[in-house]
Amino acid sequence: MERLNHHVDTAMAPPVTNTEMTDRLPRITAPTLVASGRYDGIAPLANGESIARGIPGAELRVYEGGHLFTAQDPKAQPEIIDFLLGDG
Repeated sequence: MERLNHHVDTAMAPPVTNTEMTDRLPRITAPTLVASGRYDGIAPLANGESIARGIPGAELRVYEGGHLFTAQDPKAQPEIIDFLLGDG
């Protein structure tokens, strides 16, 4: 079962470096928050890290939880809302 889950995770979420968008990330000039769940098997933390590295000035915040980290980590929603409102 573990082997199957790894295969499914990999098929669903290929590393960001294997997509055609990484060369466009440096063009993003808006304040950017990349929020990732530490245990996300659908959009792995490594993807969030890669995206944040590619966007100048981007901030990466890692939350406790998986793909539903906004429901699993009580800090996630308020921090994301504060960022969107320009308060944090």
